[in-house]
Amino acid sequence: MLIELGQGVVLPEEKVYHTVPVQDGYVVVKIDHVHQNEEAIPLDIPLPDAEIFTLGDARNTRIQWKKSGILIPPIGRSSSIGWCTKADTHPSS
Repeated sequence: MLIELGQGVVLPEEKVYHTVPVQDGYVVVKIDHVHQNEEAIPLDIPLPDAEIFTLGDARNTRIQWKKSGILIPPIGRSSSIGWCTKADTHPSS
């Protein structure tokens, strides 16, 4: 089971992120919205220099996110993608 954490835009053409190559299995995403109860989710790849450690910190910026944790809706449903995590790794589970 997956839980939606927020929405945003995937940027698959970006191969470098804050001067660092994008890690294998990850893609650059721009976070547009984070659900209120999900703001404290820690990022796998934080940006300490920019003080971006959690999903809430990353709102309106670009981060690396696991490809396996991205759900792309069918054409015509939405222009945003959903950020998800497995329920068993969710802090409120």
